[in-house]
Amino acid sequence: MEPLEPHISELDVVEEASRESFPASDAPAWGSSHAAPMPEDVADAEHVRAVKRRRNRRLKQIAIAIGALAALVGLALTWRVYRAA
Repeated sequence: MEPLEPHISELDVVEEASRESFPASDAPAWGSSHAAPMPEDVADAEHVRAVKRRRNRRLKQIAIAIGALAALVGLALTWRVYRAA
């Protein structure tokens, strides 16, 4: 009866290398529990607040513009109704 697995000397070179390097062939972990960002990659707290203030100011401007546009459309529709009557 033949053995299920051929003797190691009968295996091809690739399979032999694969078997010998099995524990080292595992991929490394993606993260490290000790990893920390570089100081130049961390945003300054004052800079973050300034960006938020600019964003909020811009959102307020957009809201006012939308409100003004809605008022103008309403005024135009009302004017059209009175003019037709």
